[in-house]
Amino acid sequence: MENSKPKDTCRIFILGESAALGDPEPAFGFGRYLEVLLRDRFPKKRFEVICTAITAINSHVILPIARECGVDEAVTEMPGRLDYLDALGVLVDSSAILLLGSSERHYTASKLFPALLAKRPILALFNEASSVVSILRAAASEPTIRIVTYGDGEASDELVGEAACHLRALASSAAYIDGDVSLKGIADVSARHLAHQLAGIFDKVAA
Repeated sequence: MENSKPKDTCRIFILGESAALGDPEPAFGFGRYLEVLLRDRFPKKRFEVICTAITAINSHVILPIARECGVDEAVTEMPGRLDYLDALGVLVDSSAILLLGSSERHYTASKLFPALLAKRPILALFNEASSVVSILRAAASEPTIRIVTYGDGEASDELVGEAACHLRALASSAAYIDGDVSLKGIADVSARHLAHQLAGIFDKVAA
């Protein structure tokens, strides 16, 4: 980044912590989407989106940065966490659900089944080796369930653009089609099936 902003350039700074950074996969963070969407909407304008967010910080760190940039009045901290039942309610009340993965191949989203049971359209971004990808492909299809996968390297602009395209599609029409989803195809990884397997192990131990 140049010290002096080039002419005809709009420079945008993102302040925040893990959510603003895009943790656990910053390559698919808010800033990358914003830059792609702005370039698409205003092709003749140049945008520079600079993310200064880092993990494990709070308003004691963020507000001084915002104050130095002269935007402290526009920064609000919302540290509250949702308990389990409230989180389920948010999923059901949502127009669409965004499931974000990690750079780790073994990562599986703990809210995968609640998201499916909420009966809302889903956009999932996961490492191509994650079990989430195979589970969703076995359970559902587009347009209700959209999947964008990435490898172990840094996400390309083309991949970010693909994800942004899906976001635009969901924003214009977040429709849930019952015929696109069937949980029968993933019954072997359901809570009922896994509990049955665990109970079988306990039966053998107790025998």
